[in-house]
Amino acid sequence: MGKGSANAGDVNDAALYSLGRVLRDGRSGFYALVASPRTQAAVVKQYAGGAVRVYDFSRESRELVKISELMDSEPERKAYIFLNFHLALWDVDKWDINAVRRLNFSRNALSKRNRTLIFCLTPEADALLNRRAYDFYDYIKLFFRFKDEEAAPEPETVARPEEQSIGVNVTVDFSLPGEELLALAISLGNQAQEFYDKARYADALTLLQKQCEIREQILGTNNPDTAETYNGIGFVYDDLGDYASASEWLQKALRIRETVLGTDHPDTATTYSNIAGVYKNQGNYVSALEWYQKALRIYETVLGADHPYTATTYNNIGLVYHIQGDHASALEWYQKALRIYETVLGTDHPYTAVTYHNIGQVYKAQGDYASALKWYQEALGICERVLGVDHPDTAHNIGALYFEQGDFREALKWLEKVLAIHLQVLGTEHPRTKSIQEWLDALSSEA
Repeated sequence: MGKGSANAGDVNDAALYSLGRVLRDGRSGFYALVASPRTQAAVVKQYAGGAVRVYDFSRESRELVKISELMDSEPERKAYIFLNFHLALWDVDKWDINAVRRLNFSRNALSKRNRTLIFCLTPEADALLNRRAYDFYDYIKLFFRFKDEEAAPEPETVARPEEQSIGVNVTVDFSLPGEELLALAISLGNQAQEFYDKARYADALTLLQKQCEIREQILGTNNPDTAETYNGIGFVYDDLGDYASASEWLQKALRIRETVLGTDHPDTATTYSNIAGVYKNQGNYVSALEWYQKALRIYETVLGADHPYTATTYNNIGLVYHIQGDHASALEWYQKALRIYETVLGTDHPYTAVTYHNIGQVYKAQGDYASALKWYQEALGICERVLGVDHPDTAHNIGALYFEQGDFREALKWLEKVLAIHLQVLGTEHPRTKSIQEWLDALSSEA
């Protein structure tokens, strides 16, 4: 296995470390543990008893009200882990959208309990919940994702529902039952996300196009799940720099979402936001702001002025102003995003860290390096506490800041630390690793 690849053990060790730290520190909030039921049970077994209460939805009642009842009956517990939580959201033979709505509505009540709540899901349920539970899912502070140690697929493969492996150049047997094909489509989407996270955009695109074939044949070309695939394909083309193709696929997604879901649905707003991103990358900032504002109107109206999606749009608008050199407007929008993130998600959340970093970028652009360093260090502190000291989202910008100030020795120290992390986690071929290596090559002749 190459340097840039991660085996199941590497992934699981990192997730175990993060999970243990959350439980040990008693950090309140929502968390998601994503793994097969077998792996869920194996991981959770280590933490049962003591201050942690485990409730297994596969063996006890599947009613969501049991979450609140459990906290009422055992208020002394600091953490509650809900095994096989996906079963509470699944009717006998289908995904229970009403259960998801009840989960959305209970989010505020649950968050007021000030306890650590860990919801254990299968990868398939994770993908579905991410699309359906707007008022709940985006409030999850951290995901612990585990891979099965046995028969874990290599990064170049994707699993069929029965755990057989097929290659990236997959051919689909359309004689399979529709349910199997749709399950395979979800697996293809999950694998595409993994490739995307590793900047393997062409591989991600191949899998999304195959997912598209399945969904178009089984669900048709006017279905929200098909629109989700169109949206994903457009998003990848945007990263590949093929803006014409990105616009074409995003417009296909938009036609479905506006027609089927309506012009005031959060999914429609997501496509508006993605279209704005394409315009931003093309340098058409007027159109980018126009589409971000269209998304913002939906988020503020439907989800509320204090929802993380609203805050993310504030951040995106701030970024457009920052690129244009309007630092005052950029700072204003970033501060609006920060107020939501700090209030709703807390000061120890990755989204909060991103906003601290963005504010630091504004101060750096203004030449206020002391203020920039302060905000960068705040962002770094969150990343190290929440994601771990060996996560790629660490001190790159601190090194770059010292470089701009001409302090090459200090820049070298920070960038060497970041490069070591990137080599270990992302490998030598990842664009971010290459970018940091270029910085270091430039610094070796200066320091």
